Amino acid sequence: MTVGTRQYESVNSSTTDMSGSDGDLTLTAASDKLQLVDAGGSGNALDLIAIDASETGITTGFMEVYIQNESDADEQLQIRDGNNSDNVIGIVDQNSGGWFRFVGGQWASSTSGTN
Repeated sequence: MTVGTRQYESVNSSTTDMSGSDGDLTLTAASDKLQLVDAGGSGNALDLIAIDASETGITTGFMEVYIQNESDADEQLQIRDGNNSDNVIGIVDQNSGGWFRFVGGQWASSTSGTN
């Protein structure tokens, strides 16, 4: 993926269940742009990890993903930058979602919390 290349738009048709523990979501340019996630418990963290086509780790390209919290109870989902020391970049409440972008080697959030 090169700088400025946009991902195609697609939806993960099944909900990722974190089964009550913290987890990683590794994304490439081919990953679905909409990810449905069930926290599976209160206070769980989801680490976003961007990798390039060779799967070598941090990339300087552009990537964006929408994370929708599909939890069946009042469970927040803490979103962290898995490429950079798991820094917290957003909190997504139940039945809410947020856009997350990987630009220039780090993740950023454009929305968080109850939307």
